[in-house]
Amino acid sequence: MPEAEFDRLVRAMAHLAAAWRDYADLEILAGLPDGSVTVDVVAGTARHGSAGPIPLRLAAELKTALEERLARKGIASGEIQAAELVLRIDTEAILTDRARIVHFDFELEARLCAVGKEYRALRREDHIWHDRAPPFTGA
Repeated sequence: MPEAEFDRLVRAMAHLAAAWRDYADLEILAGLPDGSVTVDVVAGTARHGSAGPIPLRLAAELKTALEERLARKGIASGEIQAAELVLRIDTEAILTDRARIVHFDFELEARLCAVGKEYRALRREDHIWHDRAPPFTGA
């Protein structure tokens, strides 16, 4: 498989994570201290540096996205030795009333190890606002 395809895969992982705006995931992250979350994309699991395992929907979504892309490109899953995303979280850049709103700055590093080589992609997502009042869904 051309190296360019693995490079596209790792960039897609970083892009998907940077665009992620799931209310439940942001609420989980809002309740944790700043730090790093490592997502094992192959396993579909997430772990916060100090809080331990956390149930992020992003982890399952990244796993599904990777599996779909591999299948579409005809790449055997065995060619991927590891795939992970490290999400560094900073909520201190703009102080807020955390009971109502949380401001996130995210630094993302995606890593994919395939056929003996490592591929990386970096992204930043600054100024993500999370309103802690759940969106209105009923009448």
